[in-house]
Amino acid sequence: MASSKKTVLLQSVFLAGAGLVLSSCGKHALDWQIAFVDKESKVNGHMLSIALDAQEQPHIAYCDWNTYQLKYASRQEGKWSTQTIIADGNAGTYNKLVFDKGGKPCVAYFEWKSKALYFARQQGAQWKKELVDDSAYVGAYLDLKLDAKGLAHISYFDWTNYDLKYARQTEKGWRRETVDAKDYVGMFTSLALDQQGRPCIAYLDWTNQDLKIARSDGASWKIEVVDAEGKVGMFPSLALDHHGNMHIAYVDTGNWHLKYAYRPRGQEWMISTIDTQGDVGRYAFLVLDSQEEPQVSYFDYTKKHFRYARRRQGKWERMLVDMEGDVGAFSSLVLDSRDVPHLAYCEYNHHLLKYATLRLERR
Repeated sequence: MASSKKTVLLQSVFLAGAGLVLSSCGKHALDWQIAFVDKESKVNGHMLSIALDAQEQPHIAYCDWNTYQLKYASRQEGKWSTQTIIADGNAGTYNKLVFDKGGKPCVAYFEWKSKALYFARQQGAQWKKELVDDSAYVGAYLDLKLDAKGLAHISYFDWTNYDLKYARQTEKGWRRETVDAKDYVGMFTSLALDQQGRPCIAYLDWTNQDLKIARSDGASWKIEVVDAEGKVGMFPSLALDHHGNMHIAYVDTGNWHLKYAYRPRGQEWMISTIDTQGDVGRYAFLVLDSQEEPQVSYFDYTKKHFRYARRRQGKWERMLVDMEGDVGAFSSLVLDSRDVPHLAYCEYNHHLLKYATLRLERR
C-alpha cells in the first residue's frame, strides 16, 4: 500500500402530466407496495442495484452472503425469479446493474477472489464476463453507466494505492486511467455521463473528509472540492440534468445529516440540507424525475427505517417507506416513465432483499 496516504402523511400527490394519484395508506407515508424478493439468499455487501427493462419491470443485482455468489432477480407478472450471474470468486459485494439499448442486462462487479473488476453482459441464458482491471484490489465502490453507443464506463476505487480510477470500454478493449491520486481518495464513487458522453464522478476524499468531483473534458480531468465544511462526502449520489447541471446527495458525517449540492453550469455550488432528524442519509441514492427534480432514498440509522425525499418547488418532502424491522441499508432507486419510484434495499435483521414501489390510482 502507498505509505504516503492515510488510512406527513400526504393524502394525494399528483404526478405531473401523468393523470395519476399516489394515495396514502396507514402507517406508511404513501401507499407503498412492499415485498420480499428472495427469502433463500442472505443479502450482504455494500451495494444492491435495481434497473428497469423496456417493459418497466424491475430487476435487481445483489450478493448472496450464503454462497458468496452474484445473483440476479427479475419480476414478471408480479412474481420474482432468481438466477446466478457469477457462481464463484466471491463476487458482487460491489455491483451495478444497467440495461443496454438491446434490452440486455449488464453488470459491473468486484470479485474478491481475484481482487479485480469485471463487467458482464447477459447473452441468452449465460453471462459473458470480461476482465476490466486486475491490478490488485481494484473495483470497490464502483458505478456503471452506458453511453449512447452502448459502451460501458466504470468509476471505481483502487484499494492498493487509495486512488480514484476510471475505465471505459472501446471497440479495442478497456482503457483505464487514474483520475485522482492525491491523498486517500475515491471511495463511494458515483458516475454520470453528460450529453457528449463525457464522465463526471463524485467521490469521497477520505483524508480531508471532503466531497469532491472530477469532470472530464475528453482530454483531461478537472477536479474540485464541492463541500469541505466539517466531515462530509460519504455516500455521494450524482445526477446530471439535461442542461448539464450537477445534483449530488451525500452525508455530513460530522452530524450524520443528509445534504444536497446543486450547481448550475457556470455558477457556484449551492449547498442545502434534506434531512436532519437523527442519524440519517446513509446509502443515499439520488435520481432526477421528468421535471428534473431530485428524489432521494436513504436509511434512517436512528430509527432503522427506510425513508424517501423529493423536492417540489424548492422544498423537500420527506416520507417513510418501510419501518418493518431494521430496513433501508444498501438502497438503490430508479424511476419509471411515470416518475414512479422502484426501490431495492435490505432488511438487515435477517439480511433479506426487499422491493418497494408505489400503488397508483387513476383519477
